[in-house]
Amino acid sequence: MPFATSASPTARSRGYLPTNSPASKCSTRVVWSSRRDSSGYPYVAGMTTVNSALFDGPWREKLGVDYDALHLPDTGERLTKERFDTLHASPEPQAVLIFVNTQEMVDTVMAAPLVMIASDGEDGHPRNAGTFSHILARYVRERGSITL
Repeated sequence: MPFATSASPTARSRGYLPTNSPASKCSTRVVWSSRRDSSGYPYVAGMTTVNSALFDGPWREKLGVDYDALHLPDTGERLTKERFDTLHASPEPQAVLIFVNTQEMVDTVMAAPLVMIASDGEDGHPRNAGTFSHILARYVRERGSITL
């Protein structure tokens, strides 16, 4: 999952915080205080499947976004409640981009010294679009917040 840190059940069980949630505003402080590592993705969008458990329960409140933050990667379609409900109920997995991070959140996470850069992703996933060249350009060369 932008998402800036992994939000998988395994990652959550290890204490990693998803940066794509309201809790992310304090994620850097948590990483520092726990002295644990965390993986970060340098993008404001993440990708999962629309019928994943992430969207069970009060996901809009939990993530602080609404249906229009969800886009189908193949068409760019922004989801409505009706379209979301149809896809979420389907047994067929459907990839969905979710825009939950702000650039400020991503910049803060990327600059944290205990954050590892992550680049895994499936075809069509934002992280497959040049993660490391993006890190070198934005955070090393332009912002100077990461050194080689």
